[in-house]
Amino acid sequence: MLSRRPKTWQYVDKIESILFEVGAPTFSKDSAVERFIETGVIVLRGLFAEAQIDALDRDTQVRLKAPTVSGSAGYFKPDHPKKFVDPFSLGGAAVDVALDEQLSDIVEAYMGSECILSEATIKYDAPTTYEYFGLHSDYAVGTRRHANSDTTVTPEMMGKPLGVGAAVYFHDCIEGAFSYSFGSHIAEKTNGQKLDEYPDAYQQAIMESWVRVEGKRGDVVVFDDRGFHGPAQPARASRLVMLLDWMNVSCWGRVQVRPFPVLTTDIGRLSDRQLRLAGVGGQVMTTLDEYHMYRSFSQRRPMAHRLAARIVENAYWVDDLKARTRNALRRLLR
Repeated sequence: MLSRRPKTWQYVDKIESILFEVGAPTFSKDSAVERFIETGVIVLRGLFAEAQIDALDRDTQVRLKAPTVSGSAGYFKPDHPKKFVDPFSLGGAAVDVALDEQLSDIVEAYMGSECILSEATIKYDAPTTYEYFGLHSDYAVGTRRHANSDTTVTPEMMGKPLGVGAAVYFHDCIEGAFSYSFGSHIAEKTNGQKLDEYPDAYQQAIMESWVRVEGKRGDVVVFDDRGFHGPAQPARASRLVMLLDWMNVSCWGRVQVRPFPVLTTDIGRLSDRQLRLAGVGGQVMTTLDEYHMYRSFSQRRPMAHRLAARIVENAYWVDDLKARTRNALRRLLR
C-alpha cells in the first residue's frame, strides 16, 4: 500500500491559483466557477465580515466547554479526537453563515441547479499523531447517500456535481487544514469511496495533485464532493471549522440528509430563498434521532451511554429523598 502522505507541502502556488478575494473589485463569480470546474476546489476570502466570524467563534467556544448532557447545551463527541456542535442550535451568526446567499449563488452556479443544504456541522479536531479520517470521496458508483435513501449512484450520475461541500476556517489554518486532490472530482470511481480501496497506480495519480489548502481565518474552502478530500493528518495543531454540504436538487430532488432545528428567533429574518436552502417544504433521509451526530455516543459506546443515562436518571434522588423526608416530618408534627 502506498504512503498517502507527501514528503513536503510546497503548494502555495496551487493555493494562489484557486484563491478568490470576494470583496475585490476584480472578483468575478464566473471566473471562480470556471476555476471550480477545472480543479474541483476553490477558496473564497472575505466572504464573511470579521464581526460575523467573531460572533460565530464566540458562540461556539461556549458550547465547546462541556458535552451535551441531559439536554444541556454543549458539544457532541463521536470519538476521541472530535467534537461536534450543531450550528443551527447556536442561531445568529451560525445560521447567517450556513445559509449565506452569496455562497449558495456560487454553489448553484457550479451545479447548474438549485441546491438544498443537506448537512451542517461545526467540527473541532484535536491534534493527533495518527490519521483517523483518511482521504475519501463522498460519492462513487454504487454509493447510497444514506441507508434510508432509495437512490444508488450510477456512472451517469457521477458525470455531474452531486453535492458540494465547504469548510469555513475559524482561525488561520495550516496544520490539519482541509486537503483536496486537484481534478479528482472527474476521476473514475468504481472501487468505493476510500482511496485505500484503489490500486497503487490510481492512488499515486491522486496523490500527485494532493494539496493541503492552507487558509486564513474566515476563508471558505468550497469543493466538489466527488473529489478525494479530508483533513491533512497527522496534525500537531487543533482545527475548528464549520462544515457545510449541499445536494444537487436536479439529481436528488428536494431531499436533505437531516432536518435542521432552526430557532424561532432566526426563522422570521430568513428570506424565502434561505428557507428553501434550509429545506423548508422538502424531505429528509433521516430524523434527528437517527442522525449520527445525535446518536453516535449511544451507538459506539453503549456501556458508557447506559452508565451516563443511569447517572442522569438518578441525579436528583437526594433532592427527592429530602423532599419526601420534609413532607413526612410535617405530617408527623401536625
